[in-house]
Amino acid sequence: MAAFDENDGIESKAFFWFGSIMLLLFIIVIATASVLPWIKDLGMGYVALGFGGIMLIKFKATADKFYQVLDWDLLSFFAALFVVINVMEHAMVLETIGHGLAAIISLGNVLGTGSILVSAAVASSVTDNIPLAAMLAKILAGLGTEWSSPLWSSVIFGANL
Repeated sequence: MAAFDENDGIESKAFFWFGSIMLLLFIIVIATASVLPWIKDLGMGYVALGFGGIMLIKFKATADKFYQVLDWDLLSFFAALFVVINVMEHAMVLETIGHGLAAIISLGNVLGTGSILVSAAVASSVTDNIPLAAMLAKILAGLGTEWSSPLWSSVIFGANL
């Protein structure tokens, strides 16, 4: 193992140390986000975007090669997915679907859980499983379903079946 050099992959010591310090600072800010005055009002998403923006501004010359290898189609897909789910939530579409699911859930513990599993499996054969699982998670959360409920497992298994 004499040929192994741990510093071989580090192109810039300044980038390494700045990135290490920013990562440590990011972890500290996230861990104390509930007590920091301005951060608790913003939320963790803005904290993450802020630290990412600082890193991109500081090292914009070296970030270009990383932009080229990003899967922009996948990032755009997920951004659009969350926009569509949010619009469906505000347009009360999820609430309407939730009322239908509430009727299925009211069939009983075993029959309701099995029906949710089968209906999620059928729906995932028509649509992609990620938006389906995200939508069903919002609906179950809106119905006040406990995390320990078997309905969560049936949604997960059914959407990925």
